[in-house]
Parts: sequence; structure tokens; C-alpha cells
Amino acid sequence: MGHLMRRFLARLGWIALLGTMGSSCLSPTLPLPPPDIDSVTQTDDGLWQVAGTCKPGAMVTVLNDETGTGVVFEDREQIGQWVVQLPGDLCDAAWVSQEFGNDESSRTNFVIDEINIDQPSGSGACN
Repeated sequence: MGHLMRRFLARLGWIALLGTMGSSCLSPTLPLPPPDIDSVTQTDDGLWQVAGTCKPGAMVTVLNDETGTGVVFEDREQIGQWVVQLPGDLCDAAWVSQEFGNDESSRTNFVIDEINIDQPSGSGACN
């Protein structure tokens, strides 16, 4: 193989490598995680206040699977926090997810029970 041919193939290899590196910027991003649930507390009117953190500007959906009722919260203030009032009974199965732009997170399933910093796994009434 001649000297010119080797130089040509070496340059062709570099061009292919650079092309691959440039396209890596177009690789898919990590999926949007579901929002966090920080607390679940029963209110005086029998509803459950469910609160947590989300991607700033996201739309959070919380649904009680037992009743089929839910709430959608849009973080218009872009602060990354959400709070909803959800109808339901102690130990009802529920879930939460979030959407941001065209991305949608998976669901986080939870049981309606008193959840807070002191009781992160609930009161134990639903075990």
C-alpha cells in the first residue's frame, strides 16, 4: 500500500471518528423521573393533602386508583413543588407522575397513609 493511500485511510478514519463524536451530542437524554412524594396528611374535611417535589414547570398528576378520581397540578411558578387535595380513604392505592414538555415520567405507586419526614413509610396502618 502506498504512502498516499495510508494517509488517505488515516484521514478517513479520523473523519469517521469525529463524525461519531459529533453525533453523540444527539443521543437521547435520561428519562424524566417521577415526582417525589414528601408528605401525605389527612385534612379536616376528609381529603388527603399530598405534596412533593417535581421538575420546575412540570405538570403533576395524582390519581386514586380506588375511586378513579385525581388531580392535575401545573407548577406555573416554576418552583419545583406541588401540593394537591386528593379524595380517598386510608389505605387506598394511588399513583403520581409528571409531564414536562414532551417528556412523561413513569408512575410512582403509593398507599394513602400519613407520610412525613418522621414517618417516611407511613403509619403502619396499611401493612
